[in-house]
Amino acid sequence: MLLSEWNNLYPGYRLYNPSTRKNGRKVVTMYNPATKHHTSINYAKYLVEIHLSRRLRDDEEVHHKDGNLTNDVLDNLEVMNSLDHTRLHPPLRDPMKMTVRKCEYCRHDFEIQESRVKYKLKTNKTGKIYCSQDCANVDT
Repeated sequence: MLLSEWNNLYPGYRLYNPSTRKNGRKVVTMYNPATKHHTSINYAKYLVEIHLSRRLRDDEEVHHKDGNLTNDVLDNLEVMNSLDHTRLHPPLRDPMKMTVRKCEYCRHDFEIQESRVKYKLKTNKTGKIYCSQDCANVDT
């Protein structure tokens, strides 16, 4: 692909050579001098977009057929629907994982989803987690 074709995909952006992150994956960095916006995309996505001469849609992702995320050879890459890709590679983190916490008021142990702990700590002004609304109301 010619540089002018690349500019059609990402108008106004300057392209920098791929760099390798600590996890071994390559990324391409782009900079738009007009907006002073820096961004980076995975090298695999960059290669596929050049090969297809179009940007990937929001519902598309690049899949590494052999499972090796550092093997960015075009023959190893395929475009997949995001939903299908997620089904193929479920998230590593279990959103339903439970953890045991101690109520800040009554001091009893109780189970709560880890994702709820993060949410409660972020939204709760006191930074405390309670086993029930009753304990929260008494302690405030």
